[in-house]
Amino acid sequence: FMFTVMGGMSKLENQLRVERSRQGKLLKIKKGGWKGGVVNFGYKIVDKMVTVDEFESGWIKKIFELYSKGKSLLHIKNLLDLNNIPTRYGKGEKTWTLGSIRKILGNTFYIGYYNYVDKKSGQTFKCDVPPIVDSTLFNKVQTKFSKFERTHKNQFNTTRNFYLLRDKMMCSCGEKIYGLIRRSDDPTR
Repeated sequence: FMFTVMGGMSKLENQLRVERSRQGKLLKIKKGGWKGGVVNFGYKIVDKMVTVDEFESGWIKKIFELYSKGKSLLHIKNLLDLNNIPTRYGKGEKTWTLGSIRKILGNTFYIGYYNYVDKKSGQTFKCDVPPIVDSTLFNKVQTKFSKFERTHKNQFNTTRNFYLLRDKMMCSCGEKIYGLIRRSDDPTR
């Protein structure tokens, strides 16, 4: 009997602790503090508040400007790698991916806000942060992305033949490797 009562008390204490932690996080977010975890590239945490990192923010501006002027994601990746700019999650590794650069270019964090969704209630909070990029440049980049996606929308599933490693093979330059089957009328070939 005592074991059952103690187990129930322990479970209740854990639930209360989780709820207090959640409420504390929501209160911190409402006051403009950081939600916790790793902050986006271009920012740093000072006194539990998100502030602009001068060095990294310069690179964020350069990434947006280069892409808006027609440079490819691969060009930007190579530039970051050549200048040994460390990634946020690399833990010493300095190799950027095209996906991480794409996420930076589409993230509203860089124009001054992000949305936080409370998992329990489903409520969304708009959280303000210091902007690095102006909204005009951000919108120009989004327009370029939407044009690119419209023109390349149906090109990924047009393959008629099965290729075993189709989605896995990448060239060292970052481009996908594709297969090609040539059919010949001559049966001896």
